[in-house]
Amino acid sequence: MSTTLARLCSYAELSKIRIAFFAALSSSACFVLASGGFTLQCVLVTAGVFSLASGSCALNHYQERDTDRLMPRTRGRPIPSGRIRPGQALVFSFLLICSGSSVLFACSGLEALLLGLFAALWYNGVYVTLKKISAFSVIPGALTGAAPPAIGWVSGGGMFFSPALGALCLCFFIWQVPHSWLLYLEYGGEYEEAGLPSLTCIWSRRQIIRATFVWTLCTTVICLIASLYMTVGEPVIRMALLVSALWLAGSAVMLLNEEISRKARAFLFGKLNAYLFFIMALLVCGRLLDFKCN
Repeated sequence: MSTTLARLCSYAELSKIRIAFFAALSSSACFVLASGGFTLQCVLVTAGVFSLASGSCALNHYQERDTDRLMPRTRGRPIPSGRIRPGQALVFSFLLICSGSSVLFACSGLEALLLGLFAALWYNGVYVTLKKISAFSVIPGALTGAAPPAIGWVSGGGMFFSPALGALCLCFFIWQVPHSWLLYLEYGGEYEEAGLPSLTCIWSRRQIIRATFVWTLCTTVICLIASLYMTVGEPVIRMALLVSALWLAGSAVMLLNEEISRKARAFLFGKLNAYLFFIMALLVCGRLLDFKCN
């Protein structure tokens, strides 16, 4: 791998590009759900959210660089490994946050900008601080994930206090909790060794598994409720929403078997990620079909 390509890969890892991409997709989906179609503004909003999310993630790497050095799972990240210097990461994150904020303000106005800045401040300020003092920090921290859908919704002309937006944001909020607690099942010991609060210090493994199972079921229920607020007239899409919810719920039952392999838990982690993406895709397809028919 060339030096330039390796450098680019390091910066992509620094910005947690997969997380930022998912945040951008959620804003894009909710823009379409609010407006009924794809427009140039939708593309710009998606780009703005992606840049802002990438900058916040890069800043998070900078903030947690000392702790990352203490855990095997994270010590290979760009800053602890020495591939990127802390000062470079800080400048990079600042540029991304500024550019993303500028795009959001230019194409969607003050409301979208404030939502974006709230997400960044909550993630890099409140959540990062709570991670050092509470093993349950992911619950208030999950509020960050509800901001990108809200940005897309208001940018697409939807009302901020709409019940539909509230249901959509709740989907993304609830989903993040089992997503994070599955990581505790695998890496809780590393958090303890790094001196960070961990669920493994408070709950037994069985309790963590049961709590994760319940939150996963809640994710399926909330997503189904959110679909009731959308215009989904196609029977095939309604059936697909129900089947996908049953699929994830059935997969989550595996967790109750404490002897399942690490590979099986990782597979459930992937299913949980794919589920929300699939739900948003179904809702967007239903919205576009109904919009076209009308």
